[in-house]
Amino acid sequence: MMTWNDLLAHIVATPTARFRDFQEEFLTIAQTYNDLWVRGELDQGMYRQKGSQWQRVITSIIETHTGTALGSRELEGLRGIHRPDMVYLQPDGTPLVVGEAKMLGTRGHRTPEGVWRPDRGGSVDIEKRLKEVKHTPVDLKLRYSGVEVGDWQKWIKDSLPRFYSFWAFLVVGRDRPAQMLERLRLLRDYYNNGVGAFFFRMVDDRYVALQGTGFDEFDVDQAIDEIVVLIRS
Repeated sequence: MMTWNDLLAHIVATPTARFRDFQEEFLTIAQTYNDLWVRGELDQGMYRQKGSQWQRVITSIIETHTGTALGSRELEGLRGIHRPDMVYLQPDGTPLVVGEAKMLGTRGHRTPEGVWRPDRGGSVDIEKRLKEVKHTPVDLKLRYSGVEVGDWQKWIKDSLPRFYSFWAFLVVGRDRPAQMLERLRLLRDYYNNGVGAFFFRMVDDRYVALQGTGFDEFDVDQAIDEIVVLIRS
C-alpha cells in the first residue's frame, strides 16, 4: 500500500515536481485511506491527518523548487494572532508569503459508536473555512502594510504578505461545484492573492479529478508557480 510518506518522498526526489504529475498518486492514496476508514480499519486520528497531508504535498512541491523550508508559525496581525500552514519570511523577519491548505469532504462511514454518518461533501464546511482565509490575510496585511487601504482589490493584490489558499474538495451527490467555484472566485478577487483548487469525486469505485473550464481556472500549479517566483525574487 502506498502511503502519504511515499508520495512526499516521490515529490522531493523530483526536481521538476508539478502537482498535476502527482495527482493520480494523490487520489489513489486518498481513496485507500478513505476505504480503510469506511471499513473501520483506520483510527480516527490517522484519518483526520488528511488535511495535514494535503498541506504537506503543496509545501513539498514549493520547497522542491525553492530549496526553502515553509512551515507553520505564529504571526501577529493587527487584531489577532494567526498560525497559517505555510510562511516565508523576508530577511527582516516580516512575512512575504503566507498560505493555507484545506481538504474538505468525507465519505459515509460508521462511527466507533456504531452510528452511520452519510457522505459529507466538500461544500458542507466551505463557508466556515472561507471565513478563515478571508479574515487572516486582511488582518496580516493591515498589520504589515498599514491601514490606508484605498482601492480594495488593488490593495489586496499589492500589499504584503501575499496570501494563497489551496483546496482539495471531495464532491458528493448534494454538492454543487458551480456554486463552490463562484465562492472561490470571490475569494480570489477580493481576499487572496491566489487560489488553487482540486476537485474530485467517486466514479465507478475510484476517485477521479473533475476537469473543465471552471476547474482549470483554479490550477494548483499556477498558484504554486506564483509563490515560487515570489520566494526566488
